[in-house]
Amino acid sequence: MARLRPSKEDINAVLQLHAHVTSWFQKNWAGAWLQHGSHFEGFEKIHNKSSFFEDVKEEIDERLTQKYGLLTAAKKTISTDSIRRFLLQSKMSFDDKVMEAFLVLTGAESTWDEYREGALSTALTPGGMSWFTSRRVMAAALVVLLCLAASSWYLQKHENTDDFHFSADVLPSEGFPKNIRIDYNLGNMKYKTARIFIDNEKVSLGDASGEISLRTFIPKKSRIKLFLDDNLVREVVLVIPSDGWYGSINNKIPLHRESFMKNGIMQFTGSHNTTGTHEEPYISFMYFKAFDMDADHLTLTAEVINNADIGGIWAYDVSVDLLGARGNMTFNLLSPDAVIYSRLKVAETDLSLSDHSYLLSQLGVKLSDWSKLEVATQNNTFRISLNGKVLIEEPYTGKLGDLLGVQFYLKGSGAVKDVRLKPQNGNAVTL
Repeated sequence: MARLRPSKEDINAVLQLHAHVTSWFQKNWAGAWLQHGSHFEGFEKIHNKSSFFEDVKEEIDERLTQKYGLLTAAKKTISTDSIRRFLLQSKMSFDDKVMEAFLVLTGAESTWDEYREGALSTALTPGGMSWFTSRRVMAAALVVLLCLAASSWYLQKHENTDDFHFSADVLPSEGFPKNIRIDYNLGNMKYKTARIFIDNEKVSLGDASGEISLRTFIPKKSRIKLFLDDNLVREVVLVIPSDGWYGSINNKIPLHRESFMKNGIMQFTGSHNTTGTHEEPYISFMYFKAFDMDADHLTLTAEVINNADIGGIWAYDVSVDLLGARGNMTFNLLSPDAVIYSRLKVAETDLSLSDHSYLLSQLGVKLSDWSKLEVATQNNTFRISLNGKVLIEEPYTGKLGDLLGVQFYLKGSGAVKDVRLKPQNGNAVTL
């Protein structure tokens, strides 16, 4: 646990571990510095800190799983906030759990108490450890190795993950519904209950291995989670492809492509009474697939229109969603007198709050004529522009990840055309 009043020796031990971790990153993550926007000049110099910390967490979780197995690793995982604080604010005390997670990351075999004792022993002798102290440390290390060997044998016996397997894919087919296949093997892992959550649907597993088949009726980004007892041990993000543009009313009633796609323009001009409800009608156009594009370094352009003449209703919303493997970007453009209903969220940054109303007011625009919309992300900053004018440009935290889907909601009718995606350092693709 963290010490409420850490001594100078405690802080020195933390600083020594921080130096050890820094050296490990310099040797093992050289390519990652460039990926996150900088040559290594210290953690504080990294441009894309949020995505970097998330990647560090993934690495820590993977090494914890390799060392302890899935169930124990789920209890030893640490948050991205703890990672951020340790790497950027090391002159403080931390929970032993945080310290030991970083020790596992670097391949160290000692616990934090053992590492701390070694750091204190080194600090007490000007030239390093004395002969007596070094013998003590060597003896302690031998004991640790024996304990680890025994622990490893125990985990292999009671929590064997050699045969563990959990995967999900979509079986190829034309049109909907589509079949999702989940293949799993829990090996010899010990647990009381095993459950799979597919979005809002729960399936209990009766056997340690098997195959599950489910049907889905709309394209989407689906999260499939495996829980053993109350521990999340594996999550798969699966894209249900749309086979091109897919249209629907209120995401419930599918539209034939011929009914909304004409001369490259997406617009539904039929009756909205088919919903059979009192819901305000929204027309949805979505395109889902694995685009092989980084949504955090991407530009989307499209031309949009929504007015009373083409069947739009009050507010004239044009809502846009970019859906990534890690997070989503969602916002809406609407008439200036309806900005109270505006929303904007990018990954972990939610600007749909009262203290950001001055920013959201920029989303109130006139869409009576065709307007060119541009959405760009780069280096954890997003920009929304209309007809060449920047409406909002702000930083965001978190990560969108690989692009899995694009979706437009149009209140009433509205229309969309010329949707294009351009990845950083890549060629534009017309959808």
